[in-house]
Amino acid sequence: MTKAALAYVGAASLVFSTLVAGTAGAFATGPTGAIAPTIGGRTIDDAIPADAIAGTGVCNISKWSDITGSLCRTGADGGVGGARVAGHAVVLSHSTAVKAGNTAVPEGTKVYLRWTDKDGKTSPIYVTQTHNGFKGARDGAYVFSIPRWVDSSSTPHYFLPGVKNQPKIKIWFEPYTDAVTGKQVVMTRDALSRWGNPSLVDTGYRDQNKTGATYLDLQYINNVMLGGYQMPAKYMTADIQKESTSTWGQWDSSDKRNSVQGTVWIENTGSLGGSGPIFDSKDTAAQNFRVVMSALAPQCQKQAADIAKKPAGDWTKLTKEMLKDSKCIAETVYATTDAQGRYSIKFSSDQVFNHGKTLYGYVEDPQGRVLPSYSMFSDNVFNSPDQNAGMAAPGAVPYTPSAGNYYNNVHFAVVPYYGLGLTLDKHEVNNKITPVTPSLSGHSFSPAGNTIIWTDEDGTRVKVCKGITASGTVNDCALTVPDGATSGDVFAATLYYGDNAVDADSFVYVVGDTDGDGVPDDKDKCEKTPDGATVDEDGCTLAQRYQPNYRDTEAKVGQKATSEPPTFDDATTSEVEHLPYNGLGKDRKGSATLFKPGDGTAAQNGAITITPAKEGSNPVSVTVTYSDGTSVDTTANFIATDGDEDGDGVPDSKDKCSNTPKDYQGQVTADGCAIPTVSDFTVRGTVGKPINPAQIVIIDPDHIVTNCTSGELPLGLTAKWEKGTCMVSTATHPDKALNQDGLTVEVTYQGGTATSHGSVAIADKPDGDGDGVPDPQDPNHPGAGEDHCPGTPDGAKVDDNGCSVVPTVGPAPTITGTVGDPITPAVVPVANPGKAKITCESKDLPAGLSIAYDEAKHGCVISGTPTVKVPADTTYTVTVNYTPQDENNSAGKIDTTGNVTIKGKDSDGDGVDDPEDPNHPGAGEDHCPGTPEGAKVDANGCPVAPTVGTVPDVNGETGKPVTPVEIPVDNSGKITKLECHAEGLAAGLTIKLNQDGTACVISGTPTQPKTGDIKVSVTYPDPQNPEKTKTSEPSTGKVNITKGDNGGGNTPGGNTPGGIPGGTTPDGPFPVPVAPENITPNPSPELPPVAGVQEHAQPAPNANGGKQAPQPPVAGVTATPSLVPAAPYQPKMPIALAHTGVNSVPFSLAVAALLLGLGACFSLRSRKLDQD
Repeated sequence: MTKAALAYVGAASLVFSTLVAGTAGAFATGPTGAIAPTIGGRTIDDAIPADAIAGTGVCNISKWSDITGSLCRTGADGGVGGARVAGHAVVLSHSTAVKAGNTAVPEGTKVYLRWTDKDGKTSPIYVTQTHNGFKGARDGAYVFSIPRWVDSSSTPHYFLPGVKNQPKIKIWFEPYTDAVTGKQVVMTRDALSRWGNPSLVDTGYRDQNKTGATYLDLQYINNVMLGGYQMPAKYMTADIQKESTSTWGQWDSSDKRNSVQGTVWIENTGSLGGSGPIFDSKDTAAQNFRVVMSALAPQCQKQAADIAKKPAGDWTKLTKEMLKDSKCIAETVYATTDAQGRYSIKFSSDQVFNHGKTLYGYVEDPQGRVLPSYSMFSDNVFNSPDQNAGMAAPGAVPYTPSAGNYYNNVHFAVVPYYGLGLTLDKHEVNNKITPVTPSLSGHSFSPAGNTIIWTDEDGTRVKVCKGITASGTVNDCALTVPDGATSGDVFAATLYYGDNAVDADSFVYVVGDTDGDGVPDDKDKCEKTPDGATVDEDGCTLAQRYQPNYRDTEAKVGQKATSEPPTFDDATTSEVEHLPYNGLGKDRKGSATLFKPGDGTAAQNGAITITPAKEGSNPVSVTVTYSDGTSVDTTANFIATDGDEDGDGVPDSKDKCSNTPKDYQGQVTADGCAIPTVSDFTVRGTVGKPINPAQIVIIDPDHIVTNCTSGELPLGLTAKWEKGTCMVSTATHPDKALNQDGLTVEVTYQGGTATSHGSVAIADKPDGDGDGVPDPQDPNHPGAGEDHCPGTPDGAKVDDNGCSVVPTVGPAPTITGTVGDPITPAVVPVANPGKAKITCESKDLPAGLSIAYDEAKHGCVISGTPTVKVPADTTYTVTVNYTPQDENNSAGKIDTTGNVTIKGKDSDGDGVDDPEDPNHPGAGEDHCPGTPEGAKVDANGCPVAPTVGTVPDVNGETGKPVTPVEIPVDNSGKITKLECHAEGLAAGLTIKLNQDGTACVISGTPTQPKTGDIKVSVTYPDPQNPEKTKTSEPSTGKVNITKGDNGGGNTPGGNTPGGIPGGTTPDGPFPVPVAPENITPNPSPELPPVAGVQEHAQPAPNANGGKQAPQPPVAGVTATPSLVPAAPYQPKMPIALAHTGVNSVPFSLAVAALLLGLGACFSLRSRKLDQD
């Protein structure tokens, strides 16, 4: 066959296949011919995924070269979506132009896109994210594959770049906080437009080869770099900033040495990406702005040079680590710009200036606000102004002489806005009195403010709002539909900075609404909305749509307990959602703003705190009020038990001292408080001299002692409680010797008293130290009953030889703690009536703990924050060293032991320790943080997989609802978003998870007889990678559906229950096109989006009660395939197709596919012959 013949056959095949497939696609729109409007994407919170790398786009890629080498069918003439848009998101660490070398933003950073068609209608917002390591791409790569979107009038739109269509487009990433610096990274440039900030581009992309981006008409836009600026971190400047002593232009004197000078301007007009920003005629000199510049100290300059040799992605981290040495920054100098925006900064010495190799600078406006700028200092790193002189920089390239002792042309092009965006609060209205209000986000520094211009679809201005200086809702710029507008008219609001269109959004005017809630009846999912209530796009108030649900909370009687925050289920869907309180509404910006419990208190997130008074169930009624003013009632239940946390034998509900040491050996009161123990006492003195007070040593772990008193005692002695000590004293000077026993002092504590027994011993001989033992007649040879240890401290207890008694040491307490959390200080009791000098030590305490003697706490106090784990009941030893303060007495030490247990940090309380390195958890460490309370986990801290129990037999007959069959689901791991699946179910039966999440329920009305096995399983997000889905082990049961008396069953030639001829496919029922006479079709269900096109509409249930199964795109099919209704409905079709005896749509598609293949083969063969 000749080349011409091959080409002819190929072309003919392609044309014919397109016509056949197009005919089939026309039938796939359903009886009304309308396409379901796209839902979602009106804010970044519900942006529509379109990531061609991750596979959520409509025309995905497997390598970077596919962007230009693997083209897609685009547009309404055979494609399912629009063009691809690709590029990289970076921090401008090397260049302000579209060149390699800049540092990629963190992997996974979300990138957004929105476009406006030539009819003025604005698309939803689409989202992709950056990827590192993608085949053939630099890090920070992103690719959009933009699906079609369908407006409210069912008109499809395809993003097709080129001079002919000229759609307006904006691409951006939101400001984010850098993990190293803690400061925001803001977007300051994109390669799609001439402007230095995200803009609404409408040039037809004719300049893109100059700015770095490229495009192929109708197919793709490539190399759209998004550039960011890293706001300066505080550690990049010295604590004290000095004003520069130099003046711009002094380059003929010695003042130029160690100086930097340049110009600061407002980058109003932008510049081509290939050249870098230039001080153009429309740019504004930045007068009275402050340029701040730091220089490194000599001892850190070498380290900075070493950092520059490392991978660029590590520079900011390494710089921050270097600057932990506060002396690294030699000085920070600032200068104020003159009327022409010029500045000059002079450093103190050659050593500090370092030939300008280690500098960092930024700009503040006259109000002291840091402004992003194009400069050679776009990230928190020290470098020279001409470090990247080979790439585009602001204005002229920074210049330094060969000697390197000053710099000129170090310019800063200040970006006047960032993150600037516009969103309308409504995108469809059905009357001419409801205002549509714009809201602004981001930051703008224009003194004159920004401008919003409202236009109709012809571009005629409807309203202009100038001088907008604040972000948020702009009520003064709200628009109501003008008189004369007709249904379907579009009105767009465009945000301008100066002459630059930054962003746009639009709404459409439609009519029809029964309950007056602003939502057309065909979209209203909540009927009879109260008058005046605010509703979402489905006609629902938040209270109508979202039902709050609390999990039961385990608690203890008498102790405060806090529930988990409630989750919210969308009552308009068949699934059971678990949405957070502040993520409600279509835009996820609605919230439950007030929780009013019948008992206890409520946190902002709805968590309820009560103190249960009884064991068992403690229900608390909660009224939830939403941000739209509506409310609903629900219940939070607390299941309380009584416990004994401190193990003292008194239930926690009655225990007034809940922290009694577990190793306390004494008795406790009925209130659970440790009964104090008291020592005996002896009052000693000498005739004619003052009597030294005697101390009663009290061990009081729960601090419940309140007083000490005495009855009548000799010598006027009295007991007094003062500063936590009981002292027995008198002002009397005894006139004769006295030895008397039987003295008592009552120590009062909360709930009782304890008695201390004492004696008095008054000697008639001299007693120089007043310890009650007479001085020896011969100091060198003291005898029995004489003082062997003179110099006893006042009040010290002594033995019969006048020597201070040895301290006594109690048992060391049991210490329990957690790595990273301060322990409750533990006290080793030390009774020191002899007033010796005490020190405490322990060589085997866990790392992070320390010990010290605390006289006020009567013992050695162990405190600190453990840094390592210690096995349970590890023994530790405390040594108490004592040195008597009287003479001739010997020092010594006393050892006591206790047990210590230090657990690893367990943030989520699942019993598995947090990993030492969160990015690389090891064996036995928690791989799944954030486990819900009470969830059962495996050895790696991940929720155990759900399991499906025994599947009962499913019996029934066609045409009659089956008795619902419940298959138990064990979800002890408390995994959310479970979905039930069943293989082998009879047509007409469905399976879904019940409200409690405890069982899969099979229900419905079978339409086909079937006998055989069914396999039931659940799918769930992988706890270690929520992006992936896992499936449980299936459980097998039996299904036995017999033919009912009504003759149902879609068998060839038979009748459906509706009396309409039907047919079957190997996988179940499939509608056959027929031309029934005198039959009114059943209403068509709401149609879902085309399979593979991410439109985020909620699909209507199909005949099996589930969602439309994903179908691959079919060439020529641009409309939505019909679904099989529960009562089968056959759309009217041309008679010629209806009576062919075959299933016409699949047959046509099969023929089309065959001819497409033949056409492609012939076309390729023709090309081969051309090449030969």
